[in-house]
Amino acid sequence: MAVVLSAAGLFVLALAIHLVWWRIKVPRQQLASLIGLILATAAVGFTVLSLVGPLRDALPLPLLLLAVMLFGSFGVAYLILFTAVEADSPTLTILGLISASGSRGIHRDELMAAMERHSYVQIRVDQMIADGMAIETPTGLRLGTQGLWLSSLVLLYRRLLVRTNAGG
Repeated sequence: MAVVLSAAGLFVLALAIHLVWWRIKVPRQQLASLIGLILATAAVGFTVLSLVGPLRDALPLPLLLLAVMLFGSFGVAYLILFTAVEADSPTLTILGLISASGSRGIHRDELMAAMERHSYVQIRVDQMIADGMAIETPTGLRLGTQGLWLSSLVLLYRRLLVRTNAGG
């Protein structure tokens, strides 16, 4: 129980800090800031819990490591959810358009025409530049440090899965 309480409690704390921080000022590099927040919460939180917290005696090293892994799982799941929510996505836009049509519904052709007015690529490119994944140069877009790291990681993982075709 101490494992779940400590991991969940620290995750709720990180989530609360995230919400307050973003209400005050949204960071320029949102994803990097959120990763830093999650890592800092884990480092400070688990250090405090293992030294002086009420769960100190209930969390010997093996259970503490398990709590850290559970917290990390919460953090990774939240990062994936955050990236889906922070930017406009085709699925969320489709759902929004269907919802906005109310009980009358929306015809497929009308939905397709409405979708053509949304530029997901432009929004994503702007976000990638803001996050340092891409750099805009006079000759065009190039991968930034984070973009190189992420694309290398994804390509390595795809090679491990023997996935050579493009796409999902």
